Amino acid sequence: MESIGQKHIRIYDAEKSARASLESYWQDLMYFAFPRKAYITRIKSIGDRLPTDIYDSTAIMSLAYFGAGMQAYLSGPQTKWFAIGLRNYALMNKKSNLRYVRDTEDALYSIINNSNFYQEDAEGYLGLGGLGTDILYVEKDIKEDVRFDSLNIENVLIMNDSVGRTKIAYIEYEYSADQAIGKFGKDKVGEKVNASFAKDDYQSKFKYIFCIFPRDVYDQSKKDARNMPIAALWVDRERKEVVRESGYKEFPMMVSRFAKSKGSPYGSSPEMNIFSDIKMINQMEKTNILGAQLAVLPPKEIPDEAFLRPFNFNPNGINIRNAGFPNEHITPITTGTNLPIGIDYVKYKQQKISQAFYNDLFILMESIGDRTATEVSILNNQRMQLLGSAVGNIMREKLSPVIERVYSIAADNGKLPELPPELEGENYVIEYISPLARAQKAFELNNLSQAMQIIASYGQVEVSVFDKIDFDELVDYTAKITNITPKILRSDDEVIDIRENRAQNEAMAQQMEMMKQGTENIKVGTEADKNIAQASAVEAK
Repeated sequence: MESIGQKHIRIYDAEKSARASLESYWQDLMYFAFPRKAYITRIKSIGDRLPTDIYDSTAIMSLAYFGAGMQAYLSGPQTKWFAIGLRNYALMNKKSNLRYVRDTEDALYSIINNSNFYQEDAEGYLGLGGLGTDILYVEKDIKEDVRFDSLNIENVLIMNDSVGRTKIAYIEYEYSADQAIGKFGKDKVGEKVNASFAKDDYQSKFKYIFCIFPRDVYDQSKKDARNMPIAALWVDRERKEVVRESGYKEFPMMVSRFAKSKGSPYGSSPEMNIFSDIKMINQMEKTNILGAQLAVLPPKEIPDEAFLRPFNFNPNGINIRNAGFPNEHITPITTGTNLPIGIDYVKYKQQKISQAFYNDLFILMESIGDRTATEVSILNNQRMQLLGSAVGNIMREKLSPVIERVYSIAADNGKLPELPPELEGENYVIEYISPLARAQKAFELNNLSQAMQIIASYGQVEVSVFDKIDFDELVDYTAKITNITPKILRSDDEVIDIRENRAQNEAMAQQMEMMKQGTENIKVGTEADKNIAQASAVEAK
């Protein structure tokens, strides 16, 4: 009967074999755009040098700009890129609830900023631009609470469920004998590893397959690792035996894809869209280099017997000519190479490759010209919206699961503030506030602004049209779209108090004005009576 270890090794081998052609394609993609990671089908050795037959670095630089730009505009360390909110937005108006939400948000940022997230996140975006798939593993860490690992795709196999979510992952690791014993213990690793350890052999490597998949049967009343919803098995690759079993409350692998490929758990990348041009421009640049060499150092035409050998073509070299051939000369052979045309076409292709990696989006300064700040902002938002589908994939498949996983680990470690009783059972939401996320909402905000301008023009004709607008709701909606901090907005109770006080003050002022007007009327009436009395007295005389 097949053991559990044998079963998972069989599945791993079958899936690995099935994607062999895809791995060959990945190898070519990495070779031309990300050569330090071009070990999909090659074995990496210590001291390996980067390829010397890459004649054009446009793809390498474009991918580097893509990775840096995606992180800076989507999940960079320079500024906050997400906010925690409540699904019931009205609850955010209460100060205690708002304080809890912001304290929770600060706790999550503290854990993420103190971890290696940004380092691994940057590597992930490079993989996303080159291969179309970013695989991020998140695990608990004793020192930093959480630790991230951007996995090399050649070591990972993934399988999706019926709706396209990754539910199974196999990761291949290589450990020395010392590392294997330190991780699993002497009694688990077998005789071969122990023998290597006894000989102080640090060069021999032993393979283990880390299998992560949903458990079919487990005891929910128990909280130990073997009764978690997600199973995690370490299997000795050679012996096909399970050496450790544990588990997770949530799937620890965040698999995001730049664009999804139908029928495949792996994604498509910007580089795949332009790969033919990348290979072409590499050959063209090689040809241009040869053309430049021919122009600088052309082949020579030497008259037979006119010059004494050996010839000297070094700078300031002296060649002796026979006196009997006064009209013979050493002349360069013109090949007819038109180097400027080749260079112009290479520049054209280089621009296309940069655009395929969205470099014109991330490097805006070159095209600003004399535009105003408003025009630049609108242009930038329009360009960022071109990444809408990819941004949605990354948020849904990587960033949201990362935040949820960090939240779960923070809760287990007691790093979250105390939950107010009022929020028991309430659902929270993740709101993204990075530049790319805000750009996706720019259309909505622009439409709202245009609508209000039109309504304002109607109000100049008929003021009563503003009765149709709930301005309090308008302010709340605008604040939600623009993700401004709720700290600057007053709560509904505070607004009611302010309006009641204003109404009371206005009523008092109106009453004072009426009293003042009454006093003035009495004064005028008294003066009139006095004048009438005086006039009557004069007439009597």
